[in-house]
Amino acid sequence: MTYKDDDELIAALKQKDRNAFKYLYKNYTGPIKHFVKTNGGQDADAEEIEQSVIILLYEKITAGNFVLNQGTKLSTYMFAVGKNMWYKKAGRDIKFSDETEIMDSVDEFDIDMISDNNEIETQVIKALNESDEDCKKILTAYYYDKKSMRDIAEDMGTITEENLRKRKYKCIQKLKKVVTDKINNHG
Repeated sequence: MTYKDDDELIAALKQKDRNAFKYLYKNYTGPIKHFVKTNGGQDADAEEIEQSVIILLYEKITAGNFVLNQGTKLSTYMFAVGKNMWYKKAGRDIKFSDETEIMDSVDEFDIDMISDNNEIETQVIKALNESDEDCKKILTAYYYDKKSMRDIAEDMGTITEENLRKRKYKCIQKLKKVVTDKINNHG
Protein backbone atom coordinates (compact mmCIF):
# COMPACT_ATOMS: atom_id res chain seq x y z
CA MET A 1 0.00 0.00 0.00
CA THR A 2 1.15 3.53 -0.69
CA TYR A 3 -0.07 6.83 0.68
CA LYS A 4 -0.63 9.93 -1.42
CA ASP A 5 0.87 12.23 1.24
CA ASP A 6 2.02 12.43 4.85
CA ASP A 7 -1.42 13.49 6.07
CA GLU A 8 -2.95 10.29 4.72
CA LEU A 9 -0.18 8.22 6.33
CA ILE A 10 -0.60 10.01 9.67
CA ALA A 11 -4.37 9.41 9.55
CA ALA A 12 -3.75 5.70 8.91
CA LEU A 13 -1.27 5.53 11.81
CA LYS A 14 -3.85 7.17 14.07
CA GLN A 15 -6.26 4.37 13.10
CA LYS A 16 -3.56 1.79 14.05
CA ASP A 17 -3.41 0.53 10.46
CA ARG A 18 -0.76 -2.24 10.34
CA ASN A 19 0.02 -1.44 6.71
CA ALA A 20 0.78 2.15 7.65
CA PHE A 21 3.34 0.99 10.20
CA LYS A 22 4.92 -1.38 7.69
CA TYR A 23 5.06 1.45 5.17
CA LEU A 24 6.64 3.76 7.75
CA TYR A 25 9.36 1.23 8.59
CA LYS A 26 10.04 0.40 4.95
CA ASN A 27 10.09 3.96 3.57
CA TYR A 28 10.88 6.37 6.39
CA THR A 29 13.42 4.89 8.80
CA GLY A 30 16.32 3.90 6.53
CA PRO A 31 18.11 7.27 6.78
CA ILE A 32 17.80 7.20 10.59
CA LYS A 33 19.38 3.75 10.82
CA HIS A 34 22.08 4.74 8.31
CA PHE A 35 22.91 7.85 10.34
CA VAL A 36 23.26 5.89 13.59
CA LYS A 37 25.49 3.26 11.99
CA THR A 38 27.74 5.80 10.27
CA ASN A 39 28.12 7.74 13.50
CA GLY A 40 29.44 5.00 15.76
CA GLY A 41 26.33 2.92 16.33
CA GLN A 42 25.80 -0.79 15.85
CA ASP A 43 22.80 -2.51 14.24
CA ALA A 44 21.15 -2.86 17.67
CA ASP A 45 21.57 0.87 18.33
CA ALA A 46 20.08 1.73 14.94
CA GLU A 47 17.07 -0.49 15.60
CA GLU A 48 16.61 0.97 19.08
CA ILE A 49 16.61 4.55 17.76
CA GLU A 50 14.29 3.50 14.92
CA GLN A 51 11.85 2.00 17.45
CA SER A 52 12.08 5.04 19.73
CA VAL A 53 11.27 7.42 16.88
CA ILE A 54 8.28 5.31 15.80
CA ILE A 55 6.98 5.06 19.37
CA LEU A 56 7.37 8.79 20.00
CA LEU A 57 5.65 9.59 16.72
CA TYR A 58 2.80 7.17 17.43
CA GLU A 59 2.31 8.56 20.96
CA LYS A 60 2.14 12.11 19.64
CA ILE A 61 -0.25 11.16 16.83
CA THR A 62 -2.63 9.27 19.14
CA ALA A 63 -2.48 12.03 21.77
CA GLY A 64 -3.75 14.40 19.10
CA ASN A 65 -0.95 16.94 19.50
CA PHE A 66 1.12 16.08 16.43
CA VAL A 67 1.07 18.58 13.60
CA LEU A 68 3.67 18.96 10.88
CA ASN A 69 4.54 22.52 10.00
CA GLN A 70 3.52 23.43 6.46
CA GLY A 71 6.13 22.22 4.00
CA THR A 72 7.79 19.83 6.47
CA LYS A 73 7.96 16.20 5.42
CA LEU A 74 7.28 13.48 7.97
CA SER A 75 10.52 11.76 6.96
CA THR A 76 12.50 14.92 7.69
CA TYR A 77 10.87 15.33 11.09
CA MET A 78 11.59 11.69 11.95
CA PHE A 79 15.21 11.99 10.84
CA ALA A 80 15.78 15.11 12.97
CA VAL A 81 14.25 13.42 16.03
CA GLY A 82 16.27 10.23 15.44
CA LYS A 83 19.48 12.18 15.03
CA ASN A 84 18.92 14.01 18.33
CA MET A 85 18.05 10.73 20.05
CA TRP A 86 21.27 9.15 18.80
CA TYR A 87 23.40 12.08 19.95
CA LYS A 88 21.83 11.87 23.40
CA LYS A 89 22.26 8.08 23.60
CA ALA A 90 25.84 8.29 22.37
CA GLY A 91 26.54 10.80 25.11
CA ARG A 92 27.95 13.47 22.85
CA ASP A 93 28.45 16.82 24.49
CA ILE A 94 26.10 18.74 22.22
CA LYS A 95 23.29 21.12 23.04
CA PHE A 96 19.97 19.61 22.01
CA SER A 97 16.91 21.35 20.74
CA ASP A 98 13.48 20.70 22.11
CA GLU A 99 10.93 19.25 19.73
CA THR A 100 9.39 22.63 18.85
CA GLU A 101 12.79 23.93 17.75
CA ILE A 102 13.33 20.78 15.70
CA MET A 103 9.99 21.26 13.95
CA ASP A 104 10.82 24.88 13.18
CA SER A 105 14.30 24.11 11.89
CA VAL A 106 13.46 21.13 9.67
CA ASP A 107 11.04 23.08 7.50
CA GLU A 108 13.75 24.00 5.05
CA PHE A 109 15.20 20.52 4.66
CA ASP A 110 14.12 17.47 2.82
CA ILE A 111 15.32 13.94 3.48
CA ASP A 112 17.26 13.64 0.22
CA MET A 113 19.36 16.66 1.11
CA ILE A 114 19.97 15.32 4.62
CA SER A 115 21.02 11.92 3.28
CA ASP A 116 23.41 13.53 0.79
CA ASN A 117 24.96 15.69 3.49
CA ASN A 118 25.31 12.81 5.95
CA GLU A 119 28.70 11.84 4.50
CA ILE A 120 29.91 15.43 4.73
CA GLU A 121 28.80 15.64 8.35
CA THR A 122 30.56 12.36 9.12
CA GLN A 123 33.77 13.66 7.54
CA VAL A 124 33.57 16.93 9.50
CA ILE A 125 33.16 15.05 12.79
CA LYS A 126 36.09 12.75 11.94
CA ALA A 127 38.27 15.68 10.91
CA LEU A 128 37.40 17.57 14.10
CA ASN A 129 38.28 14.52 16.20
CA GLU A 130 41.60 14.21 14.35
CA SER A 131 42.50 17.91 14.75
CA ASP A 132 44.85 19.19 17.44
CA GLU A 133 43.44 19.61 20.95
CA ASP A 134 43.34 23.43 20.83
CA CYS A 135 41.37 23.46 17.58
CA LYS A 136 38.98 20.81 18.86
CA LYS A 137 38.47 22.74 22.10
CA ILE A 138 37.97 26.10 20.35
CA LEU A 139 35.59 24.87 17.65
CA THR A 140 33.57 22.67 20.01
CA ALA A 141 33.18 25.47 22.55
CA TYR A 142 32.18 27.98 19.87
CA TYR A 143 29.89 25.92 17.63
CA TYR A 144 28.45 23.26 19.95
CA ASP A 145 28.53 24.94 23.35
CA LYS A 146 27.66 28.34 21.78
CA LYS A 147 30.22 30.12 23.96
CA SER A 148 31.36 33.63 23.12
CA MET A 149 34.93 34.26 22.01
CA ARG A 150 35.51 36.15 25.27
CA ASP A 151 34.34 33.18 27.37
CA ILE A 152 36.49 30.75 25.41
CA ALA A 153 39.55 33.00 25.78
CA GLU A 154 38.90 33.22 29.54
CA ASP A 155 38.49 29.44 29.78
CA MET A 156 41.76 28.84 27.95
CA GLY A 157 43.52 31.52 29.99
CA THR A 158 46.58 31.70 27.74
CA ILE A 159 45.21 33.56 24.74
CA THR A 160 43.69 36.95 24.04
CA GLU A 161 40.31 37.25 22.40
CA GLU A 162 41.90 38.72 19.26
CA ASN A 163 44.43 35.88 18.99
CA LEU A 164 41.64 33.39 19.62
CA ARG A 165 39.72 34.75 16.63
CA LYS A 166 42.79 34.28 14.43
CA ARG A 167 43.34 30.78 15.83
CA LYS A 168 39.68 29.87 15.21
CA TYR A 169 39.95 31.06 11.62
CA LYS A 170 43.09 28.94 11.05
CA CYS A 171 41.38 25.92 12.63
CA ILE A 172 38.38 26.30 10.34
CA GLN A 173 40.63 26.60 7.29
CA LYS A 174 42.51 23.41 8.28
CA LEU A 175 39.25 21.60 8.94
CA LYS A 176 37.82 22.69 5.55
CA LYS A 177 40.95 21.47 3.78
CA VAL A 178 40.91 18.07 5.51
CA VAL A 179 37.20 17.54 4.81
CA THR A 180 37.49 18.71 1.19
CA ASP A 181 40.48 16.43 0.59
CA LYS A 182 38.69 13.44 2.15
CA ILE A 183 35.54 14.01 0.11
CA ASN A 184 37.47 14.56 -3.12
CA ASN A 185 39.57 11.43 -2.57
CA HIS A 186 36.69 9.20 -1.45
CA GLY A 187 33.61 10.70 -3.08
